[in-house]
Amino acid sequence: QDLSIFSPGVPLRAVAMAPLQIEVAEPEQAAPIKSPVARVAQAAAQRLSKAGGFKQEEEEDDDSFPEYDVSQDGVDIEYIIPVGCVINAFRKAKRDDDVMGACWYIIFVLLFIFIISSVRPVSDVFDIQHALHENLAADEMPGYNFPMNFYQIANYGDFWAWTKGILYPACFNYVYYNGVPRHTVYTKRNEFAVVGVNRIMTAIRFRQVRAKAAGCPAQQNGTRELAAGPCWREWPFAVESPDQIFVPSPYRSSSYSSFIPSGLPLLSGDPFDGHSYGTSGHVVDLPLDGALALQRIDGMMIERWTDEFTRAVSVDLNFYNPNLDISTAMRFIMDISVSGRIFARVELRSCRLFPYSTDMDMVRAVCEAIFAVFLVVYAFQELRQFINNPRKYITSFWNMLEVVNLVLFGVAISYWVAFMGMDRDVHKTRDMENFRDLFTAADIYERATVIGAINVFCCFCKLFKYLEIYPQFQLLWDVLGHAMNAILPFAIVMVLLVCAFAFSGFWLFGDTVAHFRHLLACCTTLIISLTDGLEYQPIKEAMPAAAPVWLVGWGVISSLVAVNMFIAILTQSYAHIQTRTNNLNKAQQDFEMPSWKMWFESKIGFLRRGQSSAKTLVKSQQLSSMKSQASGIRSCLKKVDEKALWKLVLENVADGSFDIEASDLAPHMSGATPAERLHNARQWMTKFAAKSGTRLQRTVREFSTVEEIRTLTMHVNRLERELIELTRQLRPVAPSLRPPSPI
Repeated sequence: QDLSIFSPGVPLRAVAMAPLQIEVAEPEQAAPIKSPVARVAQAAAQRLSKAGGFKQEEEEDDDSFPEYDVSQDGVDIEYIIPVGCVINAFRKAKRDDDVMGACWYIIFVLLFIFIISSVRPVSDVFDIQHALHENLAADEMPGYNFPMNFYQIANYGDFWAWTKGILYPACFNYVYYNGVPRHTVYTKRNEFAVVGVNRIMTAIRFRQVRAKAAGCPAQQNGTRELAAGPCWREWPFAVESPDQIFVPSPYRSSSYSSFIPSGLPLLSGDPFDGHSYGTSGHVVDLPLDGALALQRIDGMMIERWTDEFTRAVSVDLNFYNPNLDISTAMRFIMDISVSGRIFARVELRSCRLFPYSTDMDMVRAVCEAIFAVFLVVYAFQELRQFINNPRKYITSFWNMLEVVNLVLFGVAISYWVAFMGMDRDVHKTRDMENFRDLFTAADIYERATVIGAINVFCCFCKLFKYLEIYPQFQLLWDVLGHAMNAILPFAIVMVLLVCAFAFSGFWLFGDTVAHFRHLLACCTTLIISLTDGLEYQPIKEAMPAAAPVWLVGWGVISSLVAVNMFIAILTQSYAHIQTRTNNLNKAQQDFEMPSWKMWFESKIGFLRRGQSSAKTLVKSQQLSSMKSQASGIRSCLKKVDEKALWKLVLENVADGSFDIEASDLAPHMSGATPAERLHNARQWMTKFAAKSGTRLQRTVREFSTVEEIRTLTMHVNRLERELIELTRQLRPVAPSLRPPSPI
């Protein structure tokens, strides 16, 4: 027995768990060792003479042995890697790429934020649009005994009251509030200004879409008097009427309405209750002359310009604010259904017609060029990854997120190119007689920035990709990912329930309550009610008997069951991920990670200035060792599926296992047969252990004093049995060898 292991400073647990080292003086004519125990003992002696070690594992008192692979040189190796070593290796290998990649991507995101913020100053746009909206759309009409504005228009009389009572006075106000004419103060340039200096740029356009009359569906051989025509169909099924019935007259005010068959900007109605009305229509342009404009308004009223044939009406105004160099298009829209209801809404679009006209614009142009270079590089990197391994690429969430992001960037750039290619010079001067379409250009301009809002969200999400190996920063995504297996079936059930209650609510309350007037509005109302609740009084007035039963049923299912079940799913996933994160931290705490200070010193040389030559030499050696080790680990990780290995680490840690065995890794290795994959896994583990500076052994766990004594007793008993068996096997081989003392 070699008792040198009982040296000062060696922990008692290590002594108990250390395999016994035995030297065997084998004679020249030694008989072959045929016993399996003897072969294992001989291989163990040779192994332990070269590299000592121990296996620390709590197990029952039996004669079982760990499975070893006996190599050709007779050295036994247990192919096991601690999970903490793998985590530590991932962080060492990926720190350079993750930090540098994150830094470059942050620069990319900051450039994008600067470009969008410069192109569209949101706060200034809000001030302009809010001022115009409050004075033209939300201002109360005169002559009513109750609050009445554009949104409350219920008939054509209200519309013309708004036109003459709000629109005309605001746009054709030639004097200030003290009676001083505007042109005498700041010349005629400040005439036709709304709310300060928001100057009207062109004539004001009234436009309507008219449908031809058709037969009534309920008319049967003319026997039903009330069903007699004419009737009109809803717009998607109606035929547009180009008839020019508004004939100017020299004896009265006339509208001078004309039909334009094509070339007008696309007119889209309410998303829920309106339709797309195409690029044609009847138009009336109000020139920037108060008297002529009023005559045409009176002419439209006399001619009954809006009647039963009208399906949609729009009023377009173009403004320019010289203080902020921002142009704004304002459109008032009314959708008129065949039922007689009017849906009124307002759209505003703002833009800078000449976004490369100032010194700051030139700075932004340089940033745009740098951003374009970044974008091309990222697109090329994604394309190269896809070509190398298409199947692996499309199965990665982060790759799909990047593809969506790049596609949206391309769409936003295409909108910007389309805007810059439009003829915008026509808006440089005011046109007193003719209308010029600004809404289309401003809409394209705004679409680019709206897509940018989605892009910036994707960009910030992608930053988490560089923190993938740091579970503390991935808690949100990991919880959602783990819960997704339960959330998806739950979501399907909820969709079915929402559809069921949407149909029932539509049939019960749709004819009375606006929020239930069609199925899409029903679904929206039910989803919003999950957080904001549902107003009971309107549905009670619609159906006094059915409303309580329906509301209780939806309340129980949505609030008491669905919401709490969703919270329970997330809570369970959070507990699982939190346990896994704690196990990850526990697994890697025994493996040293180079400090961030040392890493920065390896990248920035001047941080080491001011140190003595001896310290500088030692520091240089440490930094060189750190770099070489990280490079070696990276070379090892390239030969294995990194995502599969990281997934294996997470699964093992989640199950409470702190070790990875060759059999666990073999399915993720290349090879034609299981034996070949197992062989490749063992070779990779051997190289990985050498490069990462660790040993192939199980994770060393902390034990209490009672556990240490129990482990010590167990291993001493095992050693005694092994010695007895070994002595019995060695007697035929070396008869002259006798133990120093009887056992």
